[in-house]
Amino acid sequence: VWLIPTKFVCPTTDAIRRGLQQWFKRPYVLFGDPCEEDPNGDKDLEFHSVEGVPLIRVFRNAIKPTFLSKVAASCLLYASKLTLRMKKSSRGEKLDSRHLAMWRTVWKDVRISTDLKVRAAIAFVTAIFPVILYINNIFRAWKPDLWNLYDNAAKLNFPLGLPAGLMRQPFGAFAMLVVNWYGANSHCDYHLDPNDYKEGYCAVFCWGDFEGGNLEFPELGIAIRFKPGDVIFFKSGYLSHGTGPVKGTRHSIVLTSHTNVIFSPEHADYVQWVPDSKIDKKN
Repeated sequence: VWLIPTKFVCPTTDAIRRGLQQWFKRPYVLFGDPCEEDPNGDKDLEFHSVEGVPLIRVFRNAIKPTFLSKVAASCLLYASKLTLRMKKSSRGEKLDSRHLAMWRTVWKDVRISTDLKVRAAIAFVTAIFPVILYINNIFRAWKPDLWNLYDNAAKLNFPLGLPAGLMRQPFGAFAMLVVNWYGANSHCDYHLDPNDYKEGYCAVFCWGDFEGGNLEFPELGIAIRFKPGDVIFFKSGYLSHGTGPVKGTRHSIVLTSHTNVIFSPEHADYVQWVPDSKIDKKN
């Protein structure tokens, strides 16, 4: 049973959209201490717009340490089978990400990412599937109708010809799992995920031996304590996000789905997502 979250009112979604348009034209926001209402990082939190739309939902200590240790060990084994490409970003972060995913091209063809076809990736996904399923259960209990939309899209879109050893819906209702390996004292640069389904949410959790690493949302001026075991859902397609300075080493996993996977007749998102040049070429 989840604690009743402390709720915060954020700007309207229209104001957020306007902020996104100006985001890359202005200096980064400097954050102070994390959310004053949650100094110890032990409260479930919910941030929503004045229209009542949840923007961010924080489930504290959702993943038990034993399961988190299993994820850490499985991720370490997975990394040992790869040649990690630690790249530096504009803020100096050192990062390698692997996208284990199913998506649809602008022509609506279903594709499986090359990263997901690797045997080590299949073993990794299988090993951590109980945690993936648990996060799906949290999502379903919190937003049952939205979870059903994601789940139906996954059932319809995941192809039958998946790599051997991979289950039919390897990420539950989600279509993509992103593994982020960070170098020592590295953090996630501010970014937006414009292809993520904008009426939905991504789910993220982290692990490692570190201090800091607060999850920051520049448009809202919010910094949230982000500890191992916490699961945070947020609108990654609308809100720029990143982490604050980290002392130590942290890694993370993100579960999400692109708009063109979730697309259904009652939503116009897919039509907006396809470039006009592509539509003209197709016709």
